[in-house]
Amino acid sequence: MKIFLTYFLCATMLWSCSGKENKTNENTSDTGEKLAATAEVRDIDLSQKDPIGSYSGSFGDTKITILLSAFYGDSVSGRSIVSGNDRPFAGIATQIGGVTEITAKEPGTDRHDGTFKIRFDNKAPDKISGSWAPFDSKVTPPKNFNLVRRSFVYNTSVGNYPEASTKLLTEEDLMGYGSYDLYLMRNEIFARHGYCFSRKESREEFENTDWYVPASIDVRNELTEIEKKNIKQILKLEKYYDEHGDDFGR
Repeated sequence: MKIFLTYFLCATMLWSCSGKENKTNENTSDTGEKLAATAEVRDIDLSQKDPIGSYSGSFGDTKITILLSAFYGDSVSGRSIVSGNDRPFAGIATQIGGVTEITAKEPGTDRHDGTFKIRFDNKAPDKISGSWAPFDSKVTPPKNFNLVRRSFVYNTSVGNYPEASTKLLTEEDLMGYGSYDLYLMRNEIFARHGYCFSRKESREEFENTDWYVPASIDVRNELTEIEKKNIKQILKLEKYYDEHGDDFGR
């Protein structure tokens, strides 16, 4: 059965930190990336539910988000977001019975690029499974994945320090926190916006939570004015701690 449908997926994916990643400059300001894809689905029988959307889950020792953004005939395109990298891919979909299998390749312009094999079963429309293999096997080993449909949602109430996204924090508000607490508070602001951290230590702070969905490598344009001011205030104290130790404010 052939279905001719037009879908519009406007996935507003957010931004990232620029420059070096270290304890005090993981991410601080400017332009955000917004992904928008128009998907025309045809010639593939998706009578149960189409696979267009975002899926997230474990990918070796990190977390990956795969965005299936467009189908046209048997052609497929999308993106993968993992370990601070946002990479496009494109390929071909084939269907046998109620199962759609996709083979898609990244551009090959990055040493970590490779090939995705993705399986979508109409009987389990909110899950995809598959594997990824690098073009250069010396760079990193192949990985398998089982992901669930999960869209990023900005939520100011999640995390251990939600106040950093909801109200202006004064120096007095922050003086009771240690340097590492401030570091977590600051990075949590970016995590709430779906920022995909490239620094392993930063990723591990959030990847085991049930609210964190890596959705972009640049969320700077999505920060609220409150969050921007709080980040500057937190960084100011972090810098003081780095220079003078953690006794300040104790």
